[in-house]
Amino acid sequence: MVRADTLRSVIESVIGPLVARDGGAVEWVGLRGDVVELRLLGACRGCPGQRNTLEGVILPALRVSDPTVSEVRVLPSLVKVERARGGPRKASDDEAREV
Repeated sequence: MVRADTLRSVIESVIGPLVARDGGAVEWVGLRGDVVELRLLGACRGCPGQRNTLEGVILPALRVSDPTVSEVRVLPSLVKVERARGGPRKASDDEAREV
């Protein structure tokens, strides 16, 4: 649990403000073994530079705190999954895209 808390802190305090400068956001999902799971929101969703950010910024930053992190996996946005399942569209969906 301490390991996940440390990695989550890196995401929230270091990576979050960094991607926010370009209109993006990153959401901590969890840790599965040595794989960190995240959601990319705002301008980060669908960004052509996403792979470079993951491999060149996020993964190295996480490895400073925990060298055993092997991968950063991006999970789909909940908004997309909900719509794909035929869930109702909420007014907050537009706000989620603008984060």
